[in-house]
Amino acid sequence: MNRFAVPAIVVSIVVFALAVGGYLLGVGLLPGKAEAIEKGTIAPYYIVWGMIWIVEACAVALGITLLRTGVRGLSSR
Repeated sequence: MNRFAVPAIVVSIVVFALAVGGYLLGVGLLPGKAEAIEKGTIAPYYIVWGMIWIVEACAVALGITLLRTGVRGLSSR
């Protein structure tokens, strides 16, 4: 058993939780699409959502990598 296995799994769960929290924060802080169209700020709306999705993809990739590292460490002898 690798000594970094359990912390890697715990950190991967934290990263997944932060990914969900980041998405919910984006939903809560950004105005709706109809409001952005009405104000004429649809381009920044799409740019910000693009940045949110890029961060979410990076968080999921990091979480998967950490989870695989932890599981592999638990199974090794």
